[in-house]
Amino acid sequence: MIARFFLLLSLLVSPLALRAQNEAPVWVTEITARIHTHFGLEGDLHLVPVSGGTFAPKPGATVSIVEFPSGISAQILLRVRTEVTGEASQEQTVVLRANLWRSGWKLRQPSQRGDLLDTSSLEPVRIDVLRDRDALSAMPQGDYIFTRAVPPDRLLTWRDLAARPIVRRGQVVEVLAQSGPVSVSLKGMAMQDGARNETIRIRNLQSNREFTAQVTGESRAVIRL
Repeated sequence: MIARFFLLLSLLVSPLALRAQNEAPVWVTEITARIHTHFGLEGDLHLVPVSGGTFAPKPGATVSIVEFPSGISAQILLRVRTEVTGEASQEQTVVLRANLWRSGWKLRQPSQRGDLLDTSSLEPVRIDVLRDRDALSAMPQGDYIFTRAVPPDRLLTWRDLAARPIVRRGQVVEVLAQSGPVSVSLKGMAMQDGARNETIRIRNLQSNREFTAQVTGESRAVIRL
């Protein structure tokens, strides 16, 4: 009978204890919101005091940030000021472990180098961008190709992708030279591949001189003088 009582008590108390353990102190919640706003972060920022720290504000204490860190990383050193009514304020450095959760992506099927990215083949996964810094954390806009073979179920990174070239090396392109309201069209040969809005080297077919121009479309580029 006694054993059953303690078993029932443990079932009731354990979930409450676990929830209390997972709930962040009020000062951590407030500081998290300030840091999120200060840096204009995208995603879910989660801060946890590093175990072993000595920072333990009294109930009702006001905790403010004295100086923001230069940036966000997986571990943050934060200078804070603690104020309690009727007592002198105190400044202290606290160590916080940081996670910034966003949606990442992995492939459902393998892709080979040169394949065009099909966004419908991407599967969202939850990632911490402070640790997976190279991970693709936003859906790519525009046309991208794979720079290398990527197996399925591997986290996709920006190093796996490159903007699809719409001008190829050795291709003849039409170049529009603009200077205010005046424009002149000429033919040139692309000396390198180029995606939209990229600047590439082009050789004038008449003078054989090279210049740089911005890719604007298929076989088209522009120079703004």
